[in-house]
Amino acid sequence: MPASPPQSRLHELEAVAVPTLVVQGERDRFGIPPSGPSREVVIVPGDHGLKADPDAVTAVVRAWLTTVVTPLAAGR
Repeated sequence: MPASPPQSRLHELEAVAVPTLVVQGERDRFGIPPSGPSREVVIVPGDHGLKADPDAVTAVVRAWLTTVVTPLAAGR
């Protein structure tokens, strides 16, 4: 009997209306979602565990946070 395809979580991501960063390993066995209107997807070395290059994950998150937090702080 063939294995069933993994369940997609894309519908859950599509329901999120706030800015969202998705960091995925390039070899993530669960797949990589597409970017969306309020969703940025960044691919880093590694798999689903994101342990291959923690510095890359840190750099991606730090850069993304400045694009989200800085405009919010300026609007105070």
